[in-house]
Amino acid sequence: MSDSNRVNQIQTVTGLISPEELGQTLTHEHLSINASSFFVDPCQSRFKDNINKPFTLENYGWIQHNPYSHKPNLQIDRPEEQTVLHELKYFKVSFIPFLYGGAAVAQWVRH
Repeated sequence: MSDSNRVNQIQTVTGLISPEELGQTLTHEHLSINASSFFVDPCQSRFKDNINKPFTLENYGWIQHNPYSHKPNLQIDRPEEQTVLHELKYFKVSFIPFLYGGAAVAQWVRH
């Protein structure tokens, strides 16, 4: 297909569509990613026990200030197809804050 046929069209996994057909879109969405290579040890050794703790309200502040020192924060790599499908179905039925339902996801990461 020549580039002239793509003018004012959006390439999707199912083919070209017009911008009007796209609908509500999440951009820069990571359905799956493993950034564990960015891990760094906590600056203070007293926080070594935090690196593998689950996400909880008690350690949320620490994770926000040390995002690369919390291993679970660096991995959204549940490759199970059903998990990804579940998340996408939720997005489709209730796109918060608009509550209209989502129509498209722009996945920028290649695997």
